[in-house]
Amino acid sequence: MVNRSVGKDNQDILARLGDATGHQLQAQHGDLAKISDTFAETNMLIAQTNVLASKANSLSSQIADDLANHVQVQNGILSKLSGTVTETKQLLSQTHTLASQMTGQIVNGMAKIGDLCSQAKTTMSKVLFINIATYKMVLALKTSLPCYLERSLFNEPFVLEDAIGRISPVHLQFISSWEALDFVLETRFRGLQGHDKVQSGHWTLQDNATGREISRRRNWEGAFLPGQRVNMSLLFQREATVESSDSSARAPKSDQAACPRCQADASDSRDAETQW
Repeated sequence: MVNRSVGKDNQDILARLGDATGHQLQAQHGDLAKISDTFAETNMLIAQTNVLASKANSLSSQIADDLANHVQVQNGILSKLSGTVTETKQLLSQTHTLASQMTGQIVNGMAKIGDLCSQAKTTMSKVLFINIATYKMVLALKTSLPCYLERSLFNEPFVLEDAIGRISPVHLQFISSWEALDFVLETRFRGLQGHDKVQSGHWTLQDNATGREISRRRNWEGAFLPGQRVNMSLLFQREATVESSDSSARAPKSDQAACPRCQADASDSRDAETQW
């Protein structure tokens, strides 16, 4: 009875141990499954980490390349800036040199201008001295001249040769205007050839020495000089002819005013030098 009881207890113990072992094995199997899942997750994380690491390496390589390019560009810019600074220094040096030269030239020019001003001042002083001395000499000469000689110098008439060859003096003290000269000439030509031309104003005057026409547009006071010789000419219209193309007949071309003695054209009367 005792042996049966012991064997039954042992069986119970073994059964319990088996159950405990089974439970333990099941627990360990569950733990192993969990560990396996954990390993799988770990592997996935490792794979993802490797992918991220690869991307990180690629980004790092790209960033390194970008940094290298940026540094290279910065170095190029710095090199250009260095060259520009060098050129600027050279230009500043050249500018300074040119400024120094220009300053020297300006100083020399101012000195020359000062010398010229001094010379001009000296020359003007000499000219003024000569003018004063000349004026004094003229006053002394005027004082020393006899009264009758002084009157003859200032009252000498100009000499007029009229259109018909008469020579007569014209006293500026008595004939004091162009209208007075017109009246005198009209009076002297009354009853003579050319009176109509003189009366109608178809005449002109020229300086005998230069042939220069004396225009009526001048003021009377400045038109003549004492002792001047003046020639008078009447103005006539002459009819120029040209041969016709279909016959030997001559046809009038134009009417022009001309001097009756030399036939010089005077249709365009101007105050200019003309050889009569």
